[in-house]
Amino acid sequence: MSLQQDIERERRRTIPGAAVAMLAALPTTMKVVPRCSCGGPVDATLLELRQWFPSLPADLCTGCYEAAEQASAERVRGEAARVEQRQRLARLEAIVPPEMLATSTTHVAFNAALWERVRDWRPSCGRWLLITGLPGRCKTRVVALLARHLIVEDGVRVVWTTAIELQAAVEDLRSHNNGIAEAARTSLREWKHAAVLVLDDLGKNTWTPSLEARLFELIDFRKTRLLPTIVTANTPLPELLRTKQIGLERGGPIIGRILEASRGWNVEAPDF
Repeated sequence: MSLQQDIERERRRTIPGAAVAMLAALPTTMKVVPRCSCGGPVDATLLELRQWFPSLPADLCTGCYEAAEQASAERVRGEAARVEQRQRLARLEAIVPPEMLATSTTHVAFNAALWERVRDWRPSCGRWLLITGLPGRCKTRVVALLARHLIVEDGVRVVWTTAIELQAAVEDLRSHNNGIAEAARTSLREWKHAAVLVLDDLGKNTWTPSLEARLFELIDFRKTRLLPTIVTANTPLPELLRTKQIGLERGGPIIGRILEASRGWNVEAPDF
């Protein structure tokens, strides 16, 4: 007697006759359908794909699989957002003076009135922001707060420089050291093309023909291309012309362009 006959005989001996008849009627290829932990049938497509992708979770139904995929995508988006936030904070710390980042809007020595006037400025308004006022009126601190919001909250690429740094770069262009001259050209290009440029303390520089020429080039380029710019100065800009601190020939076009570009956002820092 063959092995198959022995198995058949044992099955008939241990299973009731009615059950034997029912089993005999079932297709020989019928298999038990695997179930997901939620009780639903496992997705047949996943079972097939697992032959090629062993790491695929093939013990899930369609609904649970889609939920798992969505949760995975959410984790990826969350991590990307955290990486972007860290990068924004790094950019902020790299360009804004550290002392300015520590500014508290509730400090007794903070010019809250000035902050209230400029805090709503955004690059999308189409106008430059010009803040003038005597030293000690928190112009730079207010701009630092504004830059922090633009960089961290809005993701705007802000570049920060001062009139003194601009003057140094112009002087470095004449350096016989190729590395120093190239670094100056790189800085001037960056300031010229920045998405948002902060030019702090205009007027603290020494006015020279070479500086005036480079400053005119910078201001004219950014104005004609509608590139948002924030300028601070201790002296109202027309006063620079009246006192002849800057030459009329180049100074007039520079100051005229700044005033025109900042119309509506030409702010005199109030006393406090």
